[in-house]
Formats: sequence, C-alpha cells, structure tokens
Amino acid sequence: MTIECFEGFDLYPVGTGWADGTFWSYAGDFSNRLSVATSDPRNGTRAISLTPAGFGQDIYTRPVTAAASGIYGAGAAWKKTAPLDSGNTGFGFIGSTGRIMVTMDATGRFVVQRSGVVILTGTTVYNNGLYNYVEVEYNGAATTATLRVNNTVEATGPCASIGVVATTFFGRWSNPGISGALWLDDFCAWNGDGVYSNTFPGDLAVLTVFPDADTADADWTPVPAGSGFSRIDNVPPDAAQYIESVSVGDVSVFDVATPVGAIFQVLGVAHQFRAQKTTAGTGEMRGSLVIGGSTIAGANRVLTNGTYNSFQDIVTINPLTGQPFLPGDLAGAQVAYERTA
Repeated sequence: MTIECFEGFDLYPVGTGWADGTFWSYAGDFSNRLSVATSDPRNGTRAISLTPAGFGQDIYTRPVTAAASGIYGAGAAWKKTAPLDSGNTGFGFIGSTGRIMVTMDATGRFVVQRSGVVILTGTTVYNNGLYNYVEVEYNGAATTATLRVNNTVEATGPCASIGVVATTFFGRWSNPGISGALWLDDFCAWNGDGVYSNTFPGDLAVLTVFPDADTADADWTPVPAGSGFSRIDNVPPDAAQYIESVSVGDVSVFDVATPVGAIFQVLGVAHQFRAQKTTAGTGEMRGSLVIGGSTIAGANRVLTNGTYNSFQDIVTINPLTGQPFLPGDLAGAQVAYERTA
C-alpha cells in the first residue's frame, strides 16, 4: 500500500483561489472558489470551507499512481454546520470511464456516487457541528465500493468499473451546489491492497530536505567545479549546475540535512531527482536512499537524450526494521546516485 496524499491544508495561505500553482490543480473557474479558512479546523490551523453560495464546477485534483484493477481509497474529516444536502459536493477518485465520490444526503447520511448515481447509502444520521472521518474504498479488480465512517463499515456493494484511476479530487463537481455549510480537513488518499482505515489521521506537512555535504564516495564530477552537493540542491533547478558521470558504475553519495520540527510520525520517504543523458547510446542510473548505513535502492531509470526528466521513489517501510519509519531513523540519512548503464 502506498500513501498518495496526506493533506492537512495548514501550509496554504488563507483565502480563495489557493490551489493555483500548488500541488493541487484547479479545474474550472465559475466564480465560486473554495477557500482555506482558519475557523473550524478539525486539527491544526486551517480547513477547507465549502459554502452554499453560488453554483458551478469547483474541483481540485491531484494525480495518483494510475491503475485499472487496484484498490484505491480516500478519506477526510467532514463536518456540516447546517442542515446539509451536499448534492455533488465531496471527494473521491476520477477514472478514465467514471468517478467515485462521497457526498451527504439531506438526512445527514453519507452516500457514495458513481458518476453522479448513488450506489451506497450509509446507515447513520450524523449531527451538525461535529467532525466525522469518512472513507470510500474502490476495488477495481472486484468492482466493489465500501463506505466507512469513523472506522466502521456502513455500506459495501458492487460498483461498475471506472477504468484507469489516475486522479483524486475534492470540491463541487457540478450543479446543484449545497444547501448548508460544509468543512473538510485531514484529507488522505492511498492505493494498493489492504485497508488504510484511519480515525482522524491529523495534519501533516511535506518536509523537503536537500543534500548538504559531500562524502568520500564522489565518482560523479561537479559542473562547474566545486562541491557536488551545491550543484544539485538548487531551487528552482539550475540546468547550468549538475553532477556528471562518464563511466558505468560511478557512485556519488551525499549527506542529507536532518528534518527539523515537531515530527510525530513518518508516513513515507520520497526521494526525488532529475536527470538526463547528453550523448547518443545507453544512459541509465538509479537514485537510492541510505538509511542507517544501508542502501535502499530505487528503480533503475532509463534517461532521455537531451531532456531532463523528474523521477521519484517512495519508501513507506524501513527495511532495517520492517516497520514504518520513526523520525529518528532519518537522522544521518544520505542519498546515492549510481550510473548503471
């Protein structure tokens, strides 16, 4: 199982139009933008406010690992502050031939729609003014869907395939709007066999750290000359600064800054890098994490001649312990780059 998204919204500026230029993509502009607000968060300092004013499409999307037959899940802390019929407002997944969406009916029960048609209805009526944690799971292989609220299955049943799932979303899909006030917080999305099944997973932040020192393993050549780590830690990327390998088997290892801040849980470690080859012929490499002195090899990457591509490897389990990472596991971490062909 892989966590695709874990979002507490606390890192976004307060106001409307917040998703433009962020990791979320905004679809449509019908003068009824969602807003990040400091009132009524489930946890932390912010939540998403969906109000009944206006109509129109108001969707925020985020890519997930594409597949047609896997298991996908999404969950969020959900609160209504007035009698609510959410219509086509909620969250879920978009596939190539349909979408799965959690909404709420006029009685206060959560429902699951497939492309606008209700396929599951929960059993419990939920009160105003209280957050509940609601999840939807879609199994593409079994063509089923499951609705869970506060870690309890409320409904499960058949769900026609929605094709290749590649996107998660939240917001207002289409007219009509909603007849009451709605708040979302602590959004989560995952894929893979198994069940995530959270009760209020809480806020999180994506902490970005960079190489901050060279080591004795330094086969790659810095361009221009100088320290290797300072050639690959540019934000935004600088195509004029890089490290270069001319021989198969070259390896360079860099120390990485220790994440700072109040970290209580590590859901996964993502190693991101960009690379290209600049001459004809074979060019392949891998980026790896080095945790506790042991190398966690990433996937082998075939490079494109003359074009930088970005790559990412995600590790959710510390192979040294067989358990999720602890914050202390990341102290002294390193990244390694190897030319493999």
